[in-house]
Amino acid sequence: MVHRVLVVASDVHLVRTLTSVIPDLGAEMAIAPIQPHELLSAAIIAVDSQASDPLQKLRDLRASDQVTSLLACISGQAEEEWIRAHDAGADDCIVKTLSAELLSAKIRRALSRAEAWLECRILHMMRHLHGSVDLTALEQRLLWCFVESKGLVLSKTEICRWLWGEREVEAKLLYEHVSTLRSKLLRCGFTIANVRGVGYRLEPTTAVSTQLVEATYDFSPRLG
Repeated sequence: MVHRVLVVASDVHLVRTLTSVIPDLGAEMAIAPIQPHELLSAAIIAVDSQASDPLQKLRDLRASDQVTSLLACISGQAEEEWIRAHDAGADDCIVKTLSAELLSAKIRRALSRAEAWLECRILHMMRHLHGSVDLTALEQRLLWCFVESKGLVLSKTEICRWLWGEREVEAKLLYEHVSTLRSKLLRCGFTIANVRGVGYRLEPTTAVSTQLVEATYDFSPRLG
C-alpha cells in the first residue's frame, strides 16, 4: 500500500519539516487541491485562526470520506483548541512547534491506522463476499493471494505460481480471471490495479464513497 499524505498549511517551517519527514516514512506528500474522489491515508490540516471559520477545512475533508486519518495542526496546547479540532472531525492533533521526531511519530501512528482500516475492510470483504457474490474456488484463491500480499504488487509469474503451481498457462487465462474478479470486487470498494509492466495489486478504488462503504456492511450471506 502506497500511503499518500495531504498537507494543507502555509507555515514555511512546518511544510519544510513535513517535506522531509513524510518521505522518510515511505509515504508520498500530496498538496491541495486533490481530485474529487482521491483516497488518502492521512491529511494534516493547519487550523488557520485568521479564517472566518478556522475548522471548516477539517469538517469538509471529514465529510468527504477521502481521508482515513485526519490530523489537525493547531497553534498551542490550549485544551479548547484540541476539543474544537476533535469535534470538527480530527483523529489527532499536532502542535506546530513539535520536533521532527514527534511529528514523525504522530504521522507514523496515523499511517498505521490507515493500514488497520484497509485490513479490516479486506477481512470483512473476505468473510462476506463469497456469500453475496458468486466466486469460484479459483477466484477465492486469487483474492486471498492479493490479501496476503498486503498491498504489494504481485508479478504475473507469482500469481500464476500461486494458482497453478509450476504448470505453464497462457497469459490470457490469468487476464480473464483477474478481470472477472475485479468486476466483482468493485461493489466492495476495491479493485485490482494493473501496474504496467510489473503486475497487479489489490487497492481501494479512487471512487470509494459512503455508498460503497455502506454496501460492504450490507452483505447478507445467502442461506443454503
